Amino acid sequence: MTTAWLAQSVLDAMRIEANQAEPDETGGILLGYRAATQNAVVINGIVGPGPKATHEPFEFEPDYEYQAEQISLLYEKGNPVPVYYLGDWHTHLHDISSLSLKDKRTLKTIARDPEAHAPRPVMLVLKYSGCWRPVIWELYRKRVGRFRFGWNIRRCSLKIFGNFSGSRDELWCV
Repeated sequence: MTTAWLAQSVLDAMRIEANQAEPDETGGILLGYRAATQNAVVINGIVGPGPKATHEPFEFEPDYEYQAEQISLLYEKGNPVPVYYLGDWHTHLHDISSLSLKDKRTLKTIARDPEAHAPRPVMLVLKYSGCWRPVIWELYRKRVGRFRFGWNIRRCSLKIFGNFSGSRDELWCV
């Protein structure tokens, strides 16, 4: 099982974005790196939806140009900690952590896109159940026959790291 290490500051930023967009969905992209063993991802940054994103109660479409520009700026600036595109994140306004058919198709599109450099992308769903709770999924290839591979999706184990910056009421929420 893959372990996803999520920076508390990133979770805080996603919760702020989710609260601002409510009652509509929102999201963005996940940045960080995959550990050398491939059994862990470290999420240490996000890019938000962008100014031209569309937000609706059950759907979200990001501003792709904005996101591409933000990633380019990050790469140009350089970073002492590795930052790579890992996948996407978005909110579910109800207590639903499972991926929709569209979410699953998005993961496959990311995995197949050579420019994404993410053959095993992750998707974080920030679901609302009294507070915003993260659930992370990973797409991976699995042998289904002697010469064939198929796509599978599995839930990642989640670990939060870093300093908590929210209110005491949110402490139970992680």
